[in-house]
Amino acid sequence: GDRPSDGDATRASPTGGDGSWGPVAFPKRAGVRCWRALLEALSPLGVSLQVQLEILTRRTLAAALDQQDRPMLHLLPAPDYAGGLALEADAGELSPLPLEELRAMLAAAPSTPSLVFLTARGSEPAGRAFLEAGCETVVALRGFLPEADVTAFSAAFYTALLRGAAPREAFEAASASLHAPVAGGFVLIGAAASLGPLPPPGELIDVSPKLCPWNLPYVTDDGGSPSLPPPAAAAAEFGLAASSSRRELRGGRGAAGGRVAVGGAEEAEAAASEQLAHGAAFVGRHLELHELLHSCLTNQITCVYGAKGYGKSALILEAAAYLRQRGAFPHGIFCCSLEGLRRTDRVRARLGATLHFPARSNDELSTHLAQYNCCLLILDRCEAAINASRPQFVFFLHSLLSAGVRLLLCSNSSSLLAADDFAAAHDADDDARMTTPVSIYSITLAPMSERDAALLLIELTERELDAAELLDEAAERAAGSSAPADVLTALRRHELIARLGGVPTNIQWAACRLRDTTVGALLAELRSLKPSQQARLVKADSPAAPDLAPLSSSLASPRQTGG
Repeated sequence: GDRPSDGDATRASPTGGDGSWGPVAFPKRAGVRCWRALLEALSPLGVSLQVQLEILTRRTLAAALDQQDRPMLHLLPAPDYAGGLALEADAGELSPLPLEELRAMLAAAPSTPSLVFLTARGSEPAGRAFLEAGCETVVALRGFLPEADVTAFSAAFYTALLRGAAPREAFEAASASLHAPVAGGFVLIGAAASLGPLPPPGELIDVSPKLCPWNLPYVTDDGGSPSLPPPAAAAAEFGLAASSSRRELRGGRGAAGGRVAVGGAEEAEAAASEQLAHGAAFVGRHLELHELLHSCLTNQITCVYGAKGYGKSALILEAAAYLRQRGAFPHGIFCCSLEGLRRTDRVRARLGATLHFPARSNDELSTHLAQYNCCLLILDRCEAAINASRPQFVFFLHSLLSAGVRLLLCSNSSSLLAADDFAAAHDADDDARMTTPVSIYSITLAPMSERDAALLLIELTERELDAAELLDEAAERAAGSSAPADVLTALRRHELIARLGGVPTNIQWAACRLRDTTVGALLAELRSLKPSQQARLVKADSPAAPDLAPLSSSLASPRQTGG
């Protein structure tokens, strides 16, 4: 899971909780990769089996324990928490469930799962709590195990189990699947003689909650190539065949889950190179991500401001994928680029064309949008509309709010929208649906912290960086100097990180250069440049800033989305 950066606890939280922002663990996609690998391993077995992916929260855990048919409970990789289970709260906060509370929850449950499989490091104490509560078969992870080994072990265990092996035999077969014994790896805490009758022949069926439609571009799947699923595909996230089932496997996403993307032809066709500054794997900005999620869930308008290259698009897309996976906006999450649009009538026409709605007037557009009041609209590159026709643009946004939708605005402009801007529009609006003042919250992105910038550079560089390579000249001249214990420690205090200024596009540029040069050579080049020269060099060698131009799609019917 993700850890907060140094000094993260100093930022005030508007939630009024403990006074600090907590990390959002969503960006680490180990959970979803393990889930997909598990599905691939189970599908060819030819057994009738239901599988369901849920976010691990107190509510979903209680629901799983309430099942009378005693399903198997598999918790996907999550942050290690030896004192219990690491769950997730409403806006992505880590929500630890201490052992005492876990034991109380298990004692109050009408039944226990037939099998519990825990893949979080240090999960043996929680596993023993399940065993004490009556769960006869429990697998837990003691120490660190690479993601590939976790995936291989899990797939081998369930493959053997569903082919008729006893739990202990399945555990031994899974252990043998690893290339070499791993100290502190998986442990079989309890093993029933049998889990009962095998599922009948049939097919795997995924009964996970369906995701809402969306039209967001540049969205990656589990960290690989970009995936551009049209909203029409949202109703069949995995495309698995349906059949009856007698046994159910519930996948707990834990607090370190990832994003589920549509498989099939859409992924194969999405071979365009990743343009987002943060790359395929979202790194850093976890406090800003939490702040953005909380605002989208609690405010009518959320504004994200920041200079070009600061990672606004990557942050917004990560938040949108998070909200979609958790069903926050069942009628859809849609984006529309307003780049260069200075007149409100053209803004309205662009939005109507994006959503395939008639938009001859504000009232006509808002009337159609009223059918989709559980919807998030992302309006990108709003600076031209804000600067050229601010009052008219504010009135237009107010008309959208009257339909009940939530708005997420993204702009390079330093001219911020505020609640006072909407006061006049609110007073002039005679629509009874708008009975309270508009709630608006703004987030201005600053440069990334040194730690996050170092993490991002490590993530994007297509070769291994060695700690010895990062020794600066002064350290090399010092008697008895040695490389720091790890690359992150060496890199976060390196002059290169300081010269990149915490700007994601600068870091992306440096990562590309480091494919063919050394850290020392790149640093020498930057030392010879003035800041303005460096900025021009980065701009010339970098792709254009990504535009959240939507895919060609329209809103689905509220009936289709379960609304």
